Amino acid sequence: MLDEIKAYWYRLKKEYENKYNRPFLKDFEESKEYLEKMESYLLERQEEYPSDVDVICTLASVQLELRCGDSNYIELLESFLNRFSDTLDDSEKARIYTNIAFCNDYSKLALEYLMRAEELKSPFAETYAGLGLYYFAEYEFCRDEKNILLSKKYFEIARDMDESYEYSFNYAVSLYELKKYENAKKIFLDLLRKYPNRMRLMLCIAYCEAYLGNKEKAIYYLQQVKVGQDDNYSLDTNVIEEYEIFDVYYMLDEYDKFLTYCNEAVECNCYTADWEQYYYVLWQKNEKKKFAELEEKNRSYFEKMIAEAISDDYYDSEEEKKETIAEWENHKRKFEEMISRIKEDVSKPELQLSLYPEYVCFMVDCVRHQF
Repeated sequence: MLDEIKAYWYRLKKEYENKYNRPFLKDFEESKEYLEKMESYLLERQEEYPSDVDVICTLASVQLELRCGDSNYIELLESFLNRFSDTLDDSEKARIYTNIAFCNDYSKLALEYLMRAEELKSPFAETYAGLGLYYFAEYEFCRDEKNILLSKKYFEIARDMDESYEYSFNYAVSLYELKKYENAKKIFLDLLRKYPNRMRLMLCIAYCEAYLGNKEKAIYYLQQVKVGQDDNYSLDTNVIEEYEIFDVYYMLDEYDKFLTYCNEAVECNCYTADWEQYYYVLWQKNEKKKFAELEEKNRSYFEKMIAEAISDDYYDSEEEKKETIAEWENHKRKFEEMISRIKEDVSKPELQLSLYPEYVCFMVDCVRHQF
């Protein structure tokens, strides 16, 4: 049945692209007519084959594209499970569990469905990709090593089942966060051979080289990385932010290059009160005038915010007012402590170069990504 469904989808996709001369699903209003045709086709198939898993899973995905909502998507699949659970095999159940988990957005419920799929020995790489992403998100929140170890375990399973860019990249990121820099670098280099000049990969390699103590190699890759969207690739991780570059220069003690990037951001009136590394470098490079200007600017800012918090009468309670004042006073206190540490030359502020996975779609039957 799936081959027949895909054939109909491709026919609609071709009709759309011939008419509009742009990729299908790029524009919702233009694509809606064709999505509705696909929905009608699937509803007809459902009447004829009410227990067919290919039909219900594709229908759920199409209705999600039609903006029927996550709750409709989940209800459709859960109702199907309740109705036909006795006749579904383990693979079919694992497929549906994984699809439901996708729309539960890394919640405990998503984990529950993904674990059910794993217990059924899911044959779908998406199940393990979803588990890897769930545990990485948990790791980002609390930095507990057990979560990154679990993330690495599941990313590796997904990668072994499907050596796509995203799964390989995510596995390498988990290795990197576990400080397995040589192992991570090898995967990033392998991917770079397949995807030449990919900015994100060159940045990741630069990070690995920096931690491995290979300063010249790190700078070599870093110099090739450009800020912004990579023109040749379109995943979320292919957008490079300025801080991802200048943080490496800071770590490598390349302070002139670090300041070149940071000064541009400061000129754009970026918030700098918590940029401890920036103040440290200004002090070390004897840029005392700029240091003093920023010190006074941020001190005045905090004093102004404290004064406004005291004078404002837009609070729901006196307790809320006290909490707001205390919060701004705490920000100012931390700022003053930071300035004191730097002037006393206590030590170079530490900085961690972090990498993040590609939070890929792990819906098994996604018409946008899997068809």
